[in-house]
Amino acid sequence: MLSKTYIKEADENTEILLLAPLSVRLEERNKDISGALINVALACARKMGFRAVFLLGHKNYYSKFGFVPVRNYNIKCSLDIAPEIIDNVIILPLFEGGLEGVSGVVEV
Repeated sequence: MLSKTYIKEADENTEILLLAPLSVRLEERNKDISGALINVALACARKMGFRAVFLLGHKNYYSKFGFVPVRNYNIKCSLDIAPEIIDNVIILPLFEGGLEGVSGVVEV
């Protein structure tokens, strides 16, 4: 599921999407069902013209879809995240330059 939210800046808000946690039944795992769901969701988000998708998830898994830690941009999360998992606060620009000039706090 994708939900609309914003990166709140001092004078402007940038509309983005949040990716909800995924769950696949144990007996159906390792069939790339979650990967297929993510790819369909990202394709729909691009088609609808959104700039980025944000989530708190395992960076090693989601990096294969292009997600990177928000620290790569001037973006933070509104949640108080423990330092040991801060690199799991990740974002994916949906097109080249999608987050260019964007900074602020993602409202979760």
